This record gives sequence, structure tokens and C-alpha cells, in this order.
Amino acid sequence: MKIHGTNRPNINPYYEQQQRLKQAQQKQSKDRLEISEAAMKLQKNDQIKEKRQAYVEDIKQRIESGEYKINYEKTSQKFIDFFTK
Repeated sequence: MKIHGTNRPNINPYYEQQQRLKQAQQKQSKDRLEISEAAMKLQKNDQIKEKRQAYVEDIKQRIESGEYKINYEKTSQKFIDFFTK
């Protein structure tokens, strides 16, 4: 007497087809570039630095031409605020 257990060769006849489909999809996938949020923030920081640099250059030019006037009261108030807080 022969007893055939659950060892059937065709449990999932579509398995090979599924595997070929997965391989084809992996080959067709294109390279992608993803930028993290941290990298995005760093890029924004570079833009801020450019604005800051332009501001500093403007002040330098105004100092050299003699147009820049310092508000001593405002400057001293900033010092006081910084050291008392």
C-alpha cells in the first residue's frame, strides 16, 4: 500500500510565475534619489547664509562710504538684555 502525504509537487502552481514577475519588476525599477528632511534643512541654511552674507557686504560698503550710523542706545540695550536673561 502506498500512502502519499502532503508532499504534493504542485501545491502552488503559480509560484514560478510569481517569482518571474518579481524579478522582472526589480529589473524595471529605476534609480531614485530621496533627500532626507535633515538635508533639506541644511540646504535652507545655506540660503540663509547667502542672505546674511549679502547683508554683511551691504553694511561693509555703508561703513566704507561713511553712511552707516550706529545706534548706541539700541546696542547697549541688546547687551543688557542678553546678560540679564
